[in-house]
Amino acid sequence: MLIAAFYATARRKVVQISIEAVIGISYAITAAGAMFLIGIAPGHAHAEEMLAGKLLWVTKEHIVLCLVVFAAVAICLYIIRKPLSKISQNYEEAVTEGMNVVWWDFVFYGLLGVVITFAVRVSGVVTVFSFLIIPATISALFSTSWALRILIAWAAASLASLGGLLFAYFFDFFSF
Repeated sequence: MLIAAFYATARRKVVQISIEAVIGISYAITAAGAMFLIGIAPGHAHAEEMLAGKLLWVTKEHIVLCLVVFAAVAICLYIIRKPLSKISQNYEEAVTEGMNVVWWDFVFYGLLGVVITFAVRVSGVVTVFSFLIIPATISALFSTSWALRILIAWAAASLASLGGLLFAYFFDFFSF
């Protein structure tokens, strides 16, 4: 939640660079710090689990917990979609209209942090951030419509998942 507060404040104060760049830089610094701390701790198995996750060993209980948490976050985002959309579409106009943009950014980044925390436990840092960033970037290349962007992002993520599974299968990366 401290990081969510930082991002919410940084977006309002740092205008020379995009908030995405601030998030990317802080992610890289945090990942390097985590790798350092894991490196000095006994055993390095935690580093591999943090990066790759434990997708093959996830339990049904953890899947249900993720489903409940992700559904709760989705409901929250749906409820607050109008102010978030307003801020995303025209940040300066939202500020001019007197919206508490720092609060709404904090709420958004806090909810995003909850989802990322649960997702990283299952599939690892690399997979989670790849699926957060790459499909969204691809969709932004082809459309400005939010509805079409979502469809494009889902299609890109689905094709990447299917491609990864086929690659692993045909090149015998499965260790069953």
